[in-house]
Amino acid sequence: MESVKLLAKYKIKEGKVEEFKILFEQIAKHTAKESGNLAYRSFFDHSNDSNFFIYEEYENLQALETHKNSFYFKEIVIERIVPLLESREVFQLNENNF
Repeated sequence: MESVKLLAKYKIKEGKVEEFKILFEQIAKHTAKESGNLAYRSFFDHSNDSNFFIYEEYENLQALETHKNSFYFKEIVIERIVPLLESREVFQLNENNF
């Protein structure tokens, strides 16, 4: 079974980057401990730190659902991080087999 790969793009509201960093550090620590998590890497745009990207990889859809249904995802991401964002996009990726 193929793993599930996601790319999330966040646009952080002006003046909220430092608060976002503190909260994101918390969610990253929790996510790294999930048994079905294979990768969780984050990046700021070199020229604009209000643009933030997350690459995530999970063993399967069940592992992704476990992540999304966790208390810390709901409490930290949904309740505390999302209000700091201007926009949030999440893309499920398919690998090229060229």
